[in-house]
Amino acid sequence: MATMSAESIEAQVIELVAHMAEVTPERVTLTMRLLDDLGIDADGAVELFEGLHERFGTDLTHLYEDWSHHFGSEGMPLSAGLIIIPAGVAGGFVFSLLNAVVGDVIAVVAGVVAAAAVVVASIWIGRKVGFIDDVTPITVGEVVQAVHLGAWPRTKQ
Repeated sequence: MATMSAESIEAQVIELVAHMAEVTPERVTLTMRLLDDLGIDADGAVELFEGLHERFGTDLTHLYEDWSHHFGSEGMPLSAGLIIIPAGVAGGFVFSLLNAVVGDVIAVVAGVVAAAAVVVASIWIGRKVGFIDDVTPITVGEVVQAVHLGAWPRTKQ
């Protein structure tokens, strides 16, 4: 790889990220998180990092070693079902209790609020007890830094 300026590397990385996120490069900032802010999930991230390696030759060995810490596992985890099912039951129960008394619209709103409350509470409890893992976000700036370094940094143990 020929020597490139820091600005050129940053612009090219942002261009790659923007392409994967299907946004204009002007909308991408260095503090944006690939998954949370740009919607680049595990499959899109694989494509992004393959493109990064092809264009810059960046060694991504350490990133791939910790991949599940950044993007989680593929598919719907069991924990999602354990959150969605009680939420649906709670929402349906609240709707059925209120429907005859207050009418469809208010009962639907109350049911949705009850379901959302169960989802939020389940996620909070799941994270507190370690049932649901948090992922460590990757920012665009970290991707740029890895290109500058020539390799994804080793995770601190």
